[in-house]
Amino acid sequence: MKTMKFFFAMACMLGLAASCFAQNADTNVSTKKTSGIQAARAAAARALKAPGQSSEEVPAVAATLTSGAFVFTITIDLHPGFPTSDKIYCSANAYTSESSAANYADFSADGYVQATVSGSTATCSITLKYGWLLATPTSDTVGLGVDVRSTYGSAGTIPWWDNESTWGSSLASVPASGSTTPVKVTTAI
Repeated sequence: MKTMKFFFAMACMLGLAASCFAQNADTNVSTKKTSGIQAARAAAARALKAPGQSSEEVPAVAATLTSGAFVFTITIDLHPGFPTSDKIYCSANAYTSESSAANYADFSADGYVQATVSGSTATCSITLKYGWLLATPTSDTVGLGVDVRSTYGSAGTIPWWDNESTWGSSLASVPASGSTTPVKVTTAI
């Protein structure tokens, strides 16, 4: 008897849950499925619209391709006694964001190379080519970053050490399309 009451109670709870879900179901949903990214973009567009404005009325922002290159020349002074067997690696990145009432986008370019060592100096050269769709490149700030790293051995083994140096800067706007922008960095490890 207790078992039957338990199953009856569970059936009632499942029936109530199903009716709650049915009340929330949208009967006008099309059968076309959208990806999570498409759904997120649609939700963002709805959230950004002005009060009383429909999603169809959100004005499109005219974006044009802004392209060019950042040429990083990185000079690294090595500390006295720096092990000659250590490999040194450099990474560089450039990034910007574009946001308006209708659009939001992040753009970046990244590069990674091994340094050339000569005596107590190492050098890296990294060319980052970019092509970003921007509506307001003259007011979009560009962040620039460099990371220099040298590791000897493997983590958890003896001997092991890690030397690292980071650098960052910014430009007030994206360079004119077609530009090659030199970026000179001097650092030490």
